[in-house]
Amino acid sequence: MDADGARRITSEIRGDVSAAADSLLSMLERGLADLALWRQGDVAAIDRIEASFCAMLEACAFGDIVGQRLSQLDGALARKGPAGDPLLNGPAITGAGIDQAAADLLMATPVTQPRS
Repeated sequence: MDADGARRITSEIRGDVSAAADSLLSMLERGLADLALWRQGDVAAIDRIEASFCAMLEACAFGDIVGQRLSQLDGALARKGPAGDPLLNGPAITGAGIDQAAADLLMATPVTQPRS
């Protein structure tokens, strides 16, 4: 991996962390506002609080994505670089790799023989 590749990965990491932080902050603010409404008797607010908690859990998935991207950088720094099955190389840089529809199709296709 060259310096441009490493910069692309660090840029993706920054984007992943920033998006997760924005989402978490937004959901926390919404949850606190709904908590105040719930205390004032708005019983529907508890459903919105639950939805906020679920969204926060989803946003926390950034930790796995960032970890995979950092592993890509570690491999490059150790001059090992990712090799083999591209699905084992962590998340692709935005605009590279396969799209979600292709990944879904791949996961839905039964394996008839072991991979080597």
